[in-house]
Amino acid sequence: MFKFLRKYNKWILAVGGTLLLIVFLIPTAIQRLGNRAGRRGATWATVGLPQPGKVTSSDLDLVRRELRLLQTIQQFQGPLIPGLDDIDDPAHWFLLVREAEAAGLVGGTAARSATAGLAQIAAATGESSGFVGLTLAKVEGVLRLIDLYLDRNKLSDRRLKVEARRLFHGVDADVVVIEASTRDAPQVFGDDELRPQMEEFAEIAPGEGEMGFGYRLPDRIQLEWITIPADTVREAIAASDLLGPRRLRKHW
Repeated sequence: MFKFLRKYNKWILAVGGTLLLIVFLIPTAIQRLGNRAGRRGATWATVGLPQPGKVTSSDLDLVRRELRLLQTIQQFQGPLIPGLDDIDDPAHWFLLVREAEAAGLVGGTAARSATAGLAQIAAATGESSGFVGLTLAKVEGVLRLIDLYLDRNKLSDRRLKVEARRLFHGVDADVVVIEASTRDAPQVFGDDELRPQMEEFAEIAPGEGEMGFGYRLPDRIQLEWITIPADTVREAIAASDLLGPRRLRKHW
């Protein structure tokens, strides 16, 4: 036994040491992964209308990555959003993008993003070309939002609702006077006078004859059926009192 241990002591130490390291390190690694997952799923902020929900720490990490990318691009190309100071607050950038997305102004990789040299920006910032394109698309959405805000009338949501409600209170109409024709006595038609009219337009569909006369009804058929699913029958049988244990024993 000792001869075996002396012969393979190096292998035993290597394998045993590796197992000890695994035993000591696995709990720590699992705990770190759990803490990291908990932090990523933790609530960073809560937002209301128009898109109610919570913002997690994972969303915060994404916003910070976008801000770092924008700040790096601004060092070489200047301000990306004229009229606004440098955006260094994640909450500020998140709210701008959220308003632009709620207004439908943010799409995929836009034309300006495609011509901005995504590969060069990605190489300079260490981000992927797809992430750079989506971030620049958000920038263009925010630019459209600012343009709409500057060029349009400033109306509150309450005033917009009132103006929209007033639109349904008005109507455009033209007044046309139709003079009534007077007769000395109402006209009365007997069966002898109506029979030729009926015979003449009996085979003509309504609306196709002279002056729209026509009495032929279209061919019609009425079908009725009933379907009893097999599952319904099985459920009814299973729920019936006739299949109780006592009745089954008496039957057999």
